[in-house]
Amino acid sequence: QLPDALVGQLHCQGRVLRVTMADDARVQLLLEDYGFFAQDVARFCQLLDGLVVLRGREVVQRWQAQAQAGDWAGVFAAMMAEHYDPLYNRSIDRHFAGFAQAAELPLADGQPDTLRAAARAVLAG
Repeated sequence: QLPDALVGQLHCQGRVLRVTMADDARVQLLLEDYGFFAQDVARFCQLLDGLVVLRGREVVQRWQAQAQAGDWAGVFAAMMAEHYDPLYNRSIDRHFAGFAQAAELPLADGQPDTLRAAARAVLAG
């Protein structure tokens, strides 16, 4: 969660862009960044227990079963769709009226060259 003072500065001075990426590319990023959880599935499942209050026992157990089966792409895709994205969208709606009309910055993937090109485009324009 961003501090209110920072959000205020973003509203006053920032330019809002909707950065988009296909779900499969987002899942690939998650696999790269969080793939280490495959080395300690029990720990990952233990961390997921903390989400029972927000998502319910049935949903968390499904995610845990996916992790235990080694379906990391599936569990990350499900968590993205059922947990992260809804919370993120709710926060965006609260803090950035008109976000849906903001200019879009589509990314093909999260590779360094893609991110550098996107940064150059933002700085140039």
